Amino acid sequence: LSIYPFVHELANVSKAANLSRCVHLPGKPAFVSAPSRPLKMRMVGAQFEEVCTEEHHQKSWDAVLSCFFLDACPDLTRVCTQIYSVLKPGGLWLNFGPLLYHFNRHAREVPRLTADELLLLLSRIGFEILEHATQVCTYSQDPLSMCRSSYHALFFAACKR
Repeated sequence: LSIYPFVHELANVSKAANLSRCVHLPGKPAFVSAPSRPLKMRMVGAQFEEVCTEEHHQKSWDAVLSCFFLDACPDLTRVCTQIYSVLKPGGLWLNFGPLLYHFNRHAREVPRLTADELLLLLSRIGFEILEHATQVCTYSQDPLSMCRSSYHALFFAACKR
């Protein structure tokens, strides 16, 4: 599959030829081959807090993968507690992303935790921190752009005790 993701980008372009660059996506398009058995992954367009409070989700998930998610949550403490509640004992939570905290600043003010405070909170909730690190990454940008920004994003792997 080939796409042209830069064709509409008009700012910070060093060469006109950069606009028409093709990006090839690996693998086959999803509609070409279907899995032989149903997958047990579910994607839902809703607030995480609304979905995971339903009773049938409690202690039923093997893993949670969050990417560029935590800093968009209006109440980080509540979300961490809810992730803990949906995981089975021994369940794994993998997270990657910055702590930019760009949610509605006019809403009820909640603590904006630093990375070390967040890891301490997770331990106190009942997670065992298996691994944590910061890694430089970019987010949704053209690597040939004249303007690039990067995050020192937090990665952690945590297991529900």
